[in-house]
Amino acid sequence: MARKMVTEWGMSDKIGFIYYGDEGARKNAWLELPGGHEYSQVTAEKIDAEVQRIMNEAYGETGKLLKENRDKLENIAQALLKYETLDATEVHALIRGEDRDLPLLSDLLDADHDNRSSPPPLKTQPKPPPEPDLGTGPIPQPG
Repeated sequence: MARKMVTEWGMSDKIGFIYYGDEGARKNAWLELPGGHEYSQVTAEKIDAEVQRIMNEAYGETGKLLKENRDKLENIAQALLKYETLDATEVHALIRGEDRDLPLLSDLLDADHDNRSSPPPLKTQPKPPPEPDLGTGPIPQPG
């Protein structure tokens, strides 16, 4: 993704808004060789440096976010261990710090088992509509 940001989407001030994608590599077999591209080795090194910079920034920001929100991450992890599944509203509530008292999976399974142990109520099936009278005559044949 970082490489596409730099080479295809022009999202680098150092490289600029120039397309350095590998469109030519798909058309020309000689460009599929290692290092084969339509720009200089210096430009390739600049692209690699920008991709590395973006990756390092993203890694640092991710680590910072995880450290700042460690308590929320722990709450979600504990809720997942307890309940096994959470929907989006439950996750958002945990992030806001709300305490949720949800039924445990075992409670839900027990309730489902109790419902299945009693016989289901009788249901009457509607009668299917009568078959249409096609009459008699020759059966159509493909032409």
